[in-house]
Amino acid sequence: MPDTTERIPRCVNLDWLEVAVEEPIDQPHDADYFRACGWTVNERDYGTRVWSEMFTLEGTDHLSFIEVRRNPKSDIIAPNIAHLRFVNRVCYFPNAAQLMQEFIDKYTYTFHHISRIDICYDFETFDYGDKPRDFLRRYIQDKYAKINQCDVSPHGHEQWSGKTWNSISWGSPASDIGTKFYNKTLELYDPVTKTYGKPYIRQAWYLCGLIDDATHVTKTKPDGTTYTPEIWRIEFSIRSSVRNWFCINLNGKTKAKQSIRNTLDMYDSREKLIILFAALTDHYFHFKHLIKRYAFYKEGHTDGNPVRKDRCPDKLLFRWKGQQYTYKVAKESVSGSDKPDRELSRLIGMLRSFRDRTIDVDIKKSAQIIIDYLEHKRTITDQSNPLNRTEAKALQRALAQHIKNPTIDPALLIRLAREELKIRDEINPLF
Repeated sequence: MPDTTERIPRCVNLDWLEVAVEEPIDQPHDADYFRACGWTVNERDYGTRVWSEMFTLEGTDHLSFIEVRRNPKSDIIAPNIAHLRFVNRVCYFPNAAQLMQEFIDKYTYTFHHISRIDICYDFETFDYGDKPRDFLRRYIQDKYAKINQCDVSPHGHEQWSGKTWNSISWGSPASDIGTKFYNKTLELYDPVTKTYGKPYIRQAWYLCGLIDDATHVTKTKPDGTTYTPEIWRIEFSIRSSVRNWFCINLNGKTKAKQSIRNTLDMYDSREKLIILFAALTDHYFHFKHLIKRYAFYKEGHTDGNPVRKDRCPDKLLFRWKGQQYTYKVAKESVSGSDKPDRELSRLIGMLRSFRDRTIDVDIKKSAQIIIDYLEHKRTITDQSNPLNRTEAKALQRALAQHIKNPTIDPALLIRLAREELKIRDEINPLF
C-alpha cells in the first residue's frame, strides 16, 4: 500500500456519486415505499426525460440526502433499473461510497454499475511550487503539452491587461474519463452578496489546512496578515462506460495487466481516493515540456520545429510517496463510445412500440422477427459481454491452429470452438 503519511495535505473528495441498481421485481421502491420506511420524500411531479419518477429523500437532519430516479420511460432500459445519486454535500462525507453501499444493501437493491463518479483534488500550489494559474497560462501558450485526451476546451476572460484563464477541460462528452482544471474559489464566490457558497466544501478546505477561516475563505500568513487564496481543482469524471480498470505500471515500470472492476469498494475510504487520484493523474493529467529545435541555417526560419511530445521531458507537478500506480480504462471490455449501440437500442424500442400498437397478426409476427434479429446482432457485437470476449478468444485459438496446420478446414475449427462454448446462432447462423 502507498505511504499515505504524505506531509502535503491532500484535499481529495468525491464530488458526484451516482449508481445504477436493480429493484426487487416483486417490490417496487417507489415514493410510497420509502414513506412507509419512515423517510421524508420530496417528489417531483413530472420526472425526467428518461425516468417517469424522481424523488429526493431527506435525512434526519431534514436536509436532502439521496435522489432516486426510477420507472424508465423507454423499454430499452430494463423496467426494474433505477438510479441512486447522493446530493452534492453527502459526497463530501469521508465514507460516502460506503454509505451508498449500505443504502443499497439495506433496501435490497442489487448493484449494477457506477453511472458516474467524480474525484476532485483542491490545492493552492502544485507540489513543486507551480501556481495553478501560471501553469494554465503556460500550457495555453504551448510551453507544455498534454499526453492523452486531445479535445480541449479552455474558458477565460479578456481585458485591457490581457487574457485571464479560469478553467480548462479535456476529453469529449463520449470519453470514458473527463478531466477538468479550474479555479474553485472563483466558482464559489457570489459577486452580488460577496459571500462564498457550499459550506461543506469550505469545511473540507479548513480541515485540510487550505484556509484558516471557513466563513471568509482566508488564510493567515506567518507575519499575521490574511489573504484569500486561489484554490484550484483537478477533477476526474468517470463515466458509466468504465466498468473495469487496468493497472498498467507500478512506480514507472510496466506491470502485467491486472483487471480491476469499477465498483464502490474502490472509493470507500479517503486513503483509496488518494491512491486512485494519484493513479489517474499519471495517465490523465500528464504533461511534457514542449521543446523546439531551431534550424538557423535556413533563411527566414525562426519558429523552430517542435519535438514529438512523447520524446520531451515530463513536467513534474506532484510528489507522491510510496508506490505509484497508473490506471487506465480497460478498453478490451469498454468501447470509447456507445453511440452505435444506443442507436440500435432505440430502433429496437421503436419496433417494439410499433408491434404493440398494431392489431394485424402477420405484421406483429414480422416485427418480432426483425426485433429478434436486431437483438441477436446487438448481443454478438457487444464486447462488454464476457461471453463474446470468450467466443472471440476461442475463434482466435482456432485461427492459430489453422496457421499451424493449413490443411485443417478453418470452418470446422470454428464449429468445434462454438460447440465447446455452447454458443448457438439460432436466428442468423454464420455457417
